[in-house]
Amino acid sequence: MAYFSMPLRARSDAGHGIQEITFGPQSVAAARVASNLGELFVRQGRYSEGEVLYRRALQDTEQALGPEHPDVADQLGNLASLFTYQGRASEAEGLLRRALAITEKALGPDHPSVAITANNLAHAISAQGRPDEAEVLYRRSLTMREARFGKENPAVAVALDNLAALFHAQRRFAEAEPLARRSLAIREKSFDPTHPLIGNSLNNLANILDNLQRQAEAEPLLGRALAVREAALGGNHPEVAVTVHNLASHYLDLGQWQAAYAAFKRATAIWINRRGAGLVASPEAQRTEMHNNADPFLGPRRGGLPCGSWRRRGSAAIAGRGL
Repeated sequence: MAYFSMPLRARSDAGHGIQEITFGPQSVAAARVASNLGELFVRQGRYSEGEVLYRRALQDTEQALGPEHPDVADQLGNLASLFTYQGRASEAEGLLRRALAITEKALGPDHPSVAITANNLAHAISAQGRPDEAEVLYRRSLTMREARFGKENPAVAVALDNLAALFHAQRRFAEAEPLARRSLAIREKSFDPTHPLIGNSLNNLANILDNLQRQAEAEPLLGRALAVREAALGGNHPEVAVTVHNLASHYLDLGQWQAAYAAFKRATAIWINRRGAGLVASPEAQRTEMHNNADPFLGPRRGGLPCGSWRRRGSAAIAGRGL
């Protein structure tokens, strides 16, 4: 979703949130502003206020354009992303099924927006413990992206990551490894060496290798992932904490107790400091984020509130951002 793309006048206060938006009711312009403000509030952790605005954006778009317009699917996707992030995956599923039907009918079954919606529906289904259904949708999204953009496009790396994450959660590590390697290869070819998505791919591949008891291969990848994330995101970013935590688990498996203690201590300090500043999602939200990923598709954001990599031992991922 684009940020504030048109003139805006709004008043807010701590008690009541948004009080006035100077556009006509039920207009497309009002819906877009409400949606943008909703995203801003969600990013600030003001989820209830964000939900109110997302619902208003959906209602205004339906009234202005009709219930089958692709813009309605976008608004359904944004509200569903918030619900998935909050652990309300069952509610998100219903919205995403409607969004998928609208998008397929309006844009055709092979449109990139269909691939994104199918991917996000897979997130919601996976969060409800239905991995077989989720796998079908993840594979569909991957196939569509390969056909539309080619097999070396960064959009394909996103789909590979999500399918690998599903396999990882099922402990299907041998199947996850080639997907993670392919994702890393695509990103190394597409991006600068310090791009944070390369850090995601390095972290994820190392995690898989550690779970396959191939620690000698995993350790240099974790070191690279940490260096990339520190350079790209700063030393106190939650994705830095994820990689430091994974390093700690790696050292623990090797019996390197002092190194493990130091890494656990650093990761914990990052999370405590961010939680104290109100910058960490609730545990319920974090548990839903395993399969989210930053999606490079351009245009309105139909992706999840999205993340990029995994902690070891089945914990949820810390979220990054999708488009």
